[in-house]
Amino acid sequence: MFGLRELIGLILRSEGVRYEIKTVDGASVIETANVVIRIEHSGRFEAVTGLGERISGHALLSADGFVGLRLRDGSLNFDYSHFLPHIEKCSTLHGHTATVSLEVLGRLGTSGYLIDFGELKRALKSVLNELDHKLIASVRYVAESADGRVTLRFVGKGGEYELTLPADRVVLLEGESTAENISMHIAKRVAELLGVAPLLVRVEMSEGMGKSAVSEVLVSGRTSGP
Repeated sequence: MFGLRELIGLILRSEGVRYEIKTVDGASVIETANVVIRIEHSGRFEAVTGLGERISGHALLSADGFVGLRLRDGSLNFDYSHFLPHIEKCSTLHGHTATVSLEVLGRLGTSGYLIDFGELKRALKSVLNELDHKLIASVRYVAESADGRVTLRFVGKGGEYELTLPADRVVLLEGESTAENISMHIAKRVAELLGVAPLLVRVEMSEGMGKSAVSEVLVSGRTSGP
């Protein structure tokens, strides 16, 4: 489940700050070059900077009704093809069966829950259906798009490739179609489809044994909680 430790880690990563997390006497300790943050299991925390400044208190994630939900199901998978010209062994067209898990963090609503598991699963399944049995590629490889068809050109192993497909068989991303970018696409789309706004959406996508990517999206600007 999510907690204050995970939220602080997310913020530090988003700002490009290097940090280390360890457990000391049952508490989580987050260390950067300039600050040490200690978080007790109860939600109490203390932060001390290198200049001796000290802040302590109780985590809002515990005191203000934040909860996390995790969705794992064997049916949460999709098949896709892609190519990654910048990686030699992946620079030809190939495919994967990806499995996905989803976590959301948010504030409890007046009804006493964050979001119905059924709604959460429907949103994720809808996004996976958008990707299932599609070619996922970067928009930078689009050479032509007309009359309901898309032509992609790229240089991969063995030379130049050209693929022409029906437009509805292609999903285009701004970046390369890596597991990292695909999982981020899934997280953003799920956040768009949910009827309520969690604070954070986290997606883990595995494209093979022992190989997975994790993406987290902070959600703002909408009312949270049913």
